[in-house]
Amino acid sequence: MAALALVGFVVWERRCPAPMIDVRVFANRAFSAASGSIAVVFFALFGSLFALTQYLQLVHGYSTLAAGVRALPFALAMGAVSPLSSVVAKRAGVRVVVPTGSP
Repeated sequence: MAALALVGFVVWERRCPAPMIDVRVFANRAFSAASGSIAVVFFALFGSLFALTQYLQLVHGYSTLAAGVRALPFALAMGAVSPLSSVVAKRAGVRVVVPTGSP
């Protein structure tokens, strides 16, 4: 069903006079690989944070608020390190930063 929806979306966007996204950019392998790898990184990040809060609640018995407070250092670290990503990408290059997950 999802594949059918994706095909429908692509067909619609290619015919639309003002598309939300020009799907032709995905013909560029570098763009597609970078977009795909970043999507995987974000799925892994948010999945691990979800699993962590569930673990803290179900195994350790913390309340929702207590589990959230204990997961807060991860969010703070991401917020503190994320401005460095553009600096590291400029120095080392995107081909190094994206696969390694460097800040």
